[in-house]
Amino acid sequence: MRKILVLVLIITYTVCSAVAQRSMSDRQKRTQEAKAAGGEQLEKYKAGLLAELKGNDERVYREVAQAFYDLGMEKTVDSIWAVVKKKFPRGEYARNSSVSTIYDEKDPVKKEKLYLAWLKRFPVEKLGEDIVYDYVRCDVGAAWAAAGEADKAMLYAKALVSKVWRGEGYSVIAGYLRDRGDLEKAAELYKMAVENVESVQKEGGERSRFAMIGYPSYLSAYADICYQLGRKAEALEALEKLPADRRTPVYAAALAEAGRPMEAFLCLWEMVRKGNFDARLLEKLKSLYVTMNGSDQGFDSYIEGLRKARADQKRREVAESIISEPAPDFTLTDTEGNVVKLSELRGKVVVLDFWATWCGPCKRSFPAMQKAVDKYKNDPEVVFLFIHTWEREENATESAVKFLKENNYSFRLLMDLKDPETKANTVVKSYGVNGIPAKFVIDPQGNIRFKVTGAAGSDEEIVAELSQMIEMARKTSD
Repeated sequence: MRKILVLVLIITYTVCSAVAQRSMSDRQKRTQEAKAAGGEQLEKYKAGLLAELKGNDERVYREVAQAFYDLGMEKTVDSIWAVVKKKFPRGEYARNSSVSTIYDEKDPVKKEKLYLAWLKRFPVEKLGEDIVYDYVRCDVGAAWAAAGEADKAMLYAKALVSKVWRGEGYSVIAGYLRDRGDLEKAAELYKMAVENVESVQKEGGERSRFAMIGYPSYLSAYADICYQLGRKAEALEALEKLPADRRTPVYAAALAEAGRPMEAFLCLWEMVRKGNFDARLLEKLKSLYVTMNGSDQGFDSYIEGLRKARADQKRREVAESIISEPAPDFTLTDTEGNVVKLSELRGKVVVLDFWATWCGPCKRSFPAMQKAVDKYKNDPEVVFLFIHTWEREENATESAVKFLKENNYSFRLLMDLKDPETKANTVVKSYGVNGIPAKFVIDPQGNIRFKVTGAAGSDEEIVAELSQMIEMARKTSD
């Protein structure tokens, strides 16, 4: 549970930070100017920053710490935070850094007890309402939901304050209720999430754009549950609000049951045209085809035509995306104790997959990646390396091994753990990765030929695309 919630919080923090930083502060401008100037001007600026570290305004300390961070002086930043923690034991930094004990606790009773103690130590009345309080409320509510205590979960959900974020909070708790089989309460929360976003949307601005990020998933989840509960009209109404590219097979089913088979067929056809050749989807498409044509005659050739057209399109896209960049060398040890040095794999095509156990898209791509691994398992000239990075827990290696084992993935696992000194994940940093999953296909000469961030499409399409990249990399040379 914590992994899922932490991912949500990380994404939320990142987006919020991006929004906040669009309007650069005067201090940030001065920091950039000093950094660019270097020399005496930079040293004078640093000295001025240190001189500000007086008094009892925690905000100043935070701003100075941020300035030093922007200058790349992480050790100085750590020193400042140590002072802040000691000087302001009941301040915002202490509050934010102490929530990990709540997140780490799995038992909802103990978690709630920790939360109440934390709330007493850092009262909202003193520090002011902040989104971190909603993060913790959501975490406690999610724990109660996971334990099957729906009423307690709903209390925490309805206590969420941040209008721009609480839709996401509702969704997190709703997901656990859904997993526990409480579809009615899950539907209630997903509906609240939808309505909250629609309310924020009317206000416009950055808040609206941020709140809208999760809107399609809230709508889709709400519609799916309504459909399961037999509330077909509500499901269809919600699905009609989705952008055309986010419509699901449930939408097609709802259209068909509403007496709109042509629209249902076109909905599924568009999904297939874009590469989703899922067997169940194709069966539904075939059923509609028969309904409209009286037989399945011509259907197979029709689908084969779509497959060929899609394959040709992907081949062109892959060919256009080829690059040539030296692959940074690295040395890591796999979980079997074997040392892996990238430069020693020259002469082979190497596929790197940067991932993490908390990364939903990473894990969603793994069934396809397993099929790719299986396809090339007897090819000694192709090597797959799955590199776990950006760990969020102390036992990251154990967690990663357990996840792969439980899901029967036969991946060669390497751990790109944080450097104790720099606090950086060295390998992923050297590859300039900004988001995961991130895949790199390296040719036999040691050059990156393809890099892909994210995961989209059916398993079949992902395997086909990766196979094309591997074969092109195998044949290329400078």
